Amino acid sequence: SLLLKLSPGKIHGVIYPDHFYYKDSDINEICRAYLKKNATYIVTTEKDYVKLEGKYPRELPFFYLKIKSVIWDAAGEKKGFDILLSEMLQ
Repeated sequence: SLLLKLSPGKIHGVIYPDHFYYKDSDINEICRAYLKKNATYIVTTEKDYVKLEGKYPRELPFFYLKIKSVIWDAAGEKKGFDILLSEMLQ
């Protein structure tokens, strides 16, 4: 995963499936894991951060990984979505 590529000292994960709806009990599980593991940060995806924002204690150091979409064109070149779309509309 991207987080592993960033080479943090330790990773302790609480993993949920894609498109997961977070209940209060799930948020409590994340908070308990943070405290039990004496973690420095809680890190999630940008998409899940939006779902969790305002539902966790504000004193917790909650962060997300910003996501940038990249698309490969027919020639196999990596392009940003906005550039590719602009080229297609010309």
